[in-house]
Amino acid sequence: MRFFASRRSNKMDEIVKQKTSKEVIREYESLSAEAYEMLSLAKRVQSFRSWPYGEQVSPEEMAKAGWYQTGPLCCRHVIVLNELDGWDGQEDPFEEVNRRKSALTIYKWSPGVKALAIPDNQVLVGTRYRLMKLQKISLHQKAIDELKDWQEEQRRQLMEKLHAKYLNKEDAEHKVEMFSGTLGRKMSDQLSGMEANLDTYTRALSVKFRTKKNKSKIQFQGKAEDNDLHLSTMAEKLWVEVVANDNENEPPAECLPKPLAGNKSRQSMLAPANSLSQPPSARKAQKEKSQFSRNVSGYPSIPEFASIPE
Repeated sequence: MRFFASRRSNKMDEIVKQKTSKEVIREYESLSAEAYEMLSLAKRVQSFRSWPYGEQVSPEEMAKAGWYQTGPLCCRHVIVLNELDGWDGQEDPFEEVNRRKSALTIYKWSPGVKALAIPDNQVLVGTRYRLMKLQKISLHQKAIDELKDWQEEQRRQLMEKLHAKYLNKEDAEHKVEMFSGTLGRKMSDQLSGMEANLDTYTRALSVKFRTKKNKSKIQFQGKAEDNDLHLSTMAEKLWVEVVANDNENEPPAECLPKPLAGNKSRQSMLAPANSLSQPPSARKAQKEKSQFSRNVSGYPSIPEFASIPE
């Protein structure tokens, strides 16, 4: 029996190893993106629209334990990312977190580095939240890369049109150089604005921990909407305590990502930081100075925060 169990374990390991880095990352990104949407206690409560065990365990109690509903009889935990399938209404939602956490494999990666599978008992809860935060940041980086690709395509199309318009090679080269310089500066400003906003957002999303005296508890400090969560570690066991008051311990306003906070328009996200402080009339005049403004502002859609990658 031991030999059989060993062979079975090795076979499972081989199956896991057969997954490519992209598949591993895509799997975790999908889960973390979904879970990030449910960081708010209110959203988790709202997810229990057809909860059949409301008399035994209310949606509020389930949400406080970190669960949100994904199906008629299925829930997923916002941190553990493990499903609670076949709920019969008798379990303690907090105890279920500890029972299922040991089965989780978390994925940690860096740009250009292949995915690394880490056993659950070796991952701190703070690391999980950093990964979930990085999911949003990685989408911003994807938007910047997409913008660069789009700009290169615009530049290529412009060169083709100029060469086709000016039959004289010298005139064409002169126009190409002149227009390329103007377009290049505008594109550079546009990218600088996005990267500045991304840098601000990254700093605001940095995970800070504060240890309270006389309490074995580490509290996560992030955006105001996330402050209903307290991440705790006790005797190497993970458990989650969710505070009902969403506004408790609200961080200072300067810590919040103002350029990208809320549902602002894509144009304000793309604009350089210095242009955001100008009055509308000045921005309009500046836009009309160059005939390339319409081209540059035609940048394709940016992926939304915490959306599931394609």
